Amino acid sequence: MSREATATQEARLQAFTEHRTYLFAVAYRLLGIAEDAEDILQDAWLRFAGARVGEIEEPRAYLVTIVTRLSLDLLRSARRRREEYVGTWLPEPVPTAEVLPEDLVELSESASFAFLLLLERLNPVERAVVVLHDVFDYSHDEVGRMTGRTAAASRQSLRRARVKLGGATPPRSMPVDTGYLEDFLEATRAGDVERLVGLLAPDVVLLSDGGGVAAVAGRPLVGSEVVGRFLVAVTASNQPLHGHATTLNGQPALIGYVNGVLDTVLLVDVTAAGVTALYVVRNPEKLRRLKALLT
Repeated sequence: MSREATATQEARLQAFTEHRTYLFAVAYRLLGIAEDAEDILQDAWLRFAGARVGEIEEPRAYLVTIVTRLSLDLLRSARRRREEYVGTWLPEPVPTAEVLPEDLVELSESASFAFLLLLERLNPVERAVVVLHDVFDYSHDEVGRMTGRTAAASRQSLRRARVKLGGATPPRSMPVDTGYLEDFLEATRAGDVERLVGLLAPDVVLLSDGGGVAAVAGRPLVGSEVVGRFLVAVTASNQPLHGHATTLNGQPALIGYVNGVLDTVLLVDVTAAGVTALYVVRNPEKLRRLKALLT
């Protein structure tokens, strides 16, 4: 390799490294699965490194374009798998710092489970347009280029997406201190249904994802009494669960361990009414990466 080619590759590696966190944030919102986002970034680097000299005008925009198009291809192939998924499909939980680096903290709701589940109503192109335009503030001209379409097509896709979403927006989860979640966990462990119900909103919803492998509720549960009694019953019938409070996806979360091994992740939406939604992830495939990061 010539000295000039070596310098070019070094410059590209530096650019990719500089933008990697941003690219992961984009890919994760497009896909909802962190391991898939990592795979997309690996492929994006290979294409970026192999691009012709003069082809790259602005590195970050070029990289976002690659990530977007690779993600669109993966989303199209993943739709059938998600339709055939056993039980409720939930996103893969990730550390807040990965999806909300310091320069993206204002985008906290866009990493939440509630928002990612709203995006599941959309087809791949509509999802990409919402993420790129509404979340990352790209113009329709830019979104059109990134998705391989026109600006007019981008606008049309956004209109269709907003009709499908019907004006729905994820609830803005209140920041809560760790004491609130520790109280929640202690009430569950103690079997104190009354105390637990007091922390839950009357119309709370519990969604759980075991991937057909781990035991979870077979359907969504609604109502504070139903959810509270379910959590107490599950905790009492299983091995002792030890955990701690943290934040994942920019929202309050509990990480639970059985015999020192990561077993369950619980994310919550909290408003003035209490906990309005609980997302229980026990699918081992969706906990594998998080387990490695926490080890």
